[in-house]
Amino acid sequence: MSLKTKILSTEDLKIESLLVPEWDTEVQLKQWSGRVRAAFQLWYEANKNSLGDLSALVCTMSIVDEQGLLVFTKDDVSSLNDKSSTALDRVAIHVFKMNGLNEQAIEAAKKNS
Repeated sequence: MSLKTKILSTEDLKIESLLVPEWDTEVQLKQWSGRVRAAFQLWYEANKNSLGDLSALVCTMSIVDEQGLLVFTKDDVSSLNDKSSTALDRVAIHVFKMNGLNEQAIEAAKKNS
């Protein structure tokens, strides 16, 4: 097997569980692909002066079901923003750490709570 084939065929996106007491449930969070992270970075650059949707958007990009499929879409950001900011930030901070994002992104999420 060539190196290229090995890399491209490896399932390398981890799924982690996170207890969210505010929602009385445990959610499954999927690590971002390069494509998803690039989409987030574009959104972040375009909205860094107004980050009110940050944590809710991260939830839509990360919470998955038992099959690893996203539970929410970007159309759900507004509805998610009606949920506990503590819960949203708990998820977003965990996702940022899973994806190796820097402290600046984590601090931005904390400031929006």
